[in-house]
Amino acid sequence: MTDTASLGTLRTDHGADPCGRCGQITRPTHAERRAQPRGSRAGRRLASLGVLLSVAVGAAACSSASASSTPAASSSSAAPVKTHRHHAGGPSGVVVSVSSTTLTVHTKSATSTIGLASTTKYREGGTSVTVSDLVAGDHVKIRLAKKSATPTAAVVVIVPPSVTGTVGALDASGFTLSTTSGKTDTVTTSSSTAYRSGKQPASASSLHDGDRVRVSGQLSATTGSISAASITILPAKKT
Repeated sequence: MTDTASLGTLRTDHGADPCGRCGQITRPTHAERRAQPRGSRAGRRLASLGVLLSVAVGAAACSSASASSTPAASSSSAAPVKTHRHHAGGPSGVVVSVSSTTLTVHTKSATSTIGLASTTKYREGGTSVTVSDLVAGDHVKIRLAKKSATPTAAVVVIVPPSVTGTVGALDASGFTLSTTSGKTDTVTTSSSTAYRSGKQPASASSLHDGDRVRVSGQLSATTGSISAASITILPAKKT
C-alpha cells in the first residue's frame, strides 16, 4: 500500500496537488491548467532543453578526447629513403703518353686514354705536383671524376714502381733483376740513384751479384726497363 504521507510531497508534471484532508492526489482541471503562469511551464521546457544540451556537449567532448588520444601515424614509420654512395674507380698502369688534355695508360689488359681537365689534381709521394711532372713510364693510379660524359681523371697519383728480385750481370750502368715470378727486368742506374742496406745508407759498391734487392723507380713504357731511383739491399732469404 502506498504511503499517503510521502505522496503528500509529490507534484506531477500536470501540476497535481495532494488533497489537504485525505492526502489523495487531485489533478487540476483543464481550466486550472490554462490559468497556470506560462513562465512555470516554459521554465520546465527550458530545463529539459538544458539537460539535452548538456548531454550533447558531453558526448562531443568524449568524442574529441577519444580522437586526441589516438596517436597520429608516426613519420618514422615511413620506409627509409635509401641513398647510395658512388665511388668512381679508375685504371692503374704505366703512362704511355701525356698531353695537357689526355693521358694514355697501359694497364695489364689494355691501353686506355683518360681525359685531363683543369680541375684534375696530381700527387706524388703525398705532395701536390702538376701535369708537367707526368712523363712516359710513370706508374700511376687514377681516380675518375664521378659525373663526366667521358672518362676524365679527378686525381692522378704517381706511384714509383717497386720490384723485388735478385741481382745479376751487374755492371756500371745497371744490372738484371730476376723476380720470384720468373721474370727478368733490366735495371739502369745513374749518379742520382740512392742506395740503402736495410735501414742504413749505402753506395753502389755495396751491391753485388746475387744480392736480393728492392728497386723503385721509373718504368719505361717502351722497353720495360726500370730507371732506378732507389735500391734497397735486403737480407738474404733464410733456407
